[in-house]
Amino acid sequence: MKYHAIELAYPASRGLENITFALKRVADKHKVSYGDIIQFAGAVALSNCPGSPRLQFLAGRPEAKAPSPPYLIPSPRDTVDKILTRMADAGFTVDDTIALLAAHSVGRQEVIDFTVAGLPLDSTPGRFDSQFYLEVLLRGTNYPGAGQNKTMQAKSPSSHQFRLTSDAALARAPITACRWQSFINHQSRLTSAFRNAMVKLANNGQNTDDLIDCSDIIPFSEFWDGPAELPYGKVLADLEHPCSEQPFPALSSAKRSP
Repeated sequence: MKYHAIELAYPASRGLENITFALKRVADKHKVSYGDIIQFAGAVALSNCPGSPRLQFLAGRPEAKAPSPPYLIPSPRDTVDKILTRMADAGFTVDDTIALLAAHSVGRQEVIDFTVAGLPLDSTPGRFDSQFYLEVLLRGTNYPGAGQNKTMQAKSPSSHQFRLTSDAALARAPITACRWQSFINHQSRLTSAFRNAMVKLANNGQNTDDLIDCSDIIPFSEFWDGPAELPYGKVLADLEHPCSEQPFPALSSAKRSP
């Protein structure tokens, strides 16, 4: 944020211009560090999503001393090995990486295919749940929109849903498939794993002894602990089962189209 003139030009920062400048104005007005405002805004924003965990918020991050180097954030076009290697270099395990992707359960794409900007990554984008992990395992049948960037976009099971190439690959790779499947219909396991991984992400590179725990100002989300469901019109045969070590969770089917 401090070096926005440089960092917003990086490919991974596409689409972040509006929120970057909005948060920068708030941070400047209230004289808080840019690192703090980013973490605070993310924790508060997530609390609006039913089912989400309450995230830790530590305040007192110092300002950045130099811009980030480019290409540190994995791309949707990266291979599974490249993503996991980069995440391991930053201190994250394979399980951390798969848990952090729960953020995609409340995500939308904006800049990969402009013809379907705003398309969600699962059928319940307003809820933090395991539906995302289930639906990425559905067999892809089409590209919503114009399919403008097939290196970053995989075929989706629905014209109302966008699928990232990296999500599809991580859901099916032998090293990650069973951990991916383990979150389906296990809301408490998902929220706990995501919360713990977010503690590592939020405090990466920080000396937490120098920070102040202000987590009590982060709201609690609305409780939700419902099951994942096969989307309307889908059956078990539409699912791919790359994890042979675990039985697939029992599923019901949605009774109507969302």
